[in-house]
Amino acid sequence: MKFTIAAASSFIAAALAATLPEAFTLVADGGNTVLTDNTHAIVDASQANKLKILRLKSANGAITFLQEGQQPNSLQSFYAIKDDVQPLGLTSPHSAVIPSGAVLNAWGVTDDGYLTFNGENSFGLSADNKEIYYLGKDSDIPKVSLWVKELK
Repeated sequence: MKFTIAAASSFIAAALAATLPEAFTLVADGGNTVLTDNTHAIVDASQANKLKILRLKSANGAITFLQEGQQPNSLQSFYAIKDDVQPLGLTSPHSAVIPSGAVLNAWGVTDDGYLTFNGENSFGLSADNKEIYYLGKDSDIPKVSLWVKELK
């Protein structure tokens, strides 16, 4: 078997592909840190004193969230509804209930550090309630990019 330069470069590229950091937050266009009401991802600087920063953890393409002061077994899964236009959501703590159509493990990051779902950087920010949506089909919701900011 011959090991070519092309094979070596493909192997190196795969090894260096961007992966989500173990712990991170999200920053929306304009520099606003993504917040949460413990059920959704929200971008609204006027609520920064009321809502918590969405501090996330990743493993194997899945993202989890743990509310402040909760036990480690209270993890919530971060999800999007594939092929639809719905707000990004967090499952309920201590619950195995997953909303219909929700996908938990298709998260990633682009080489330049932006969050993806199902390989797409296709998110929107609703003007009325400031929730972040996954745009799995055509929508009038304005697009927003979410930069992955590693926590150390």
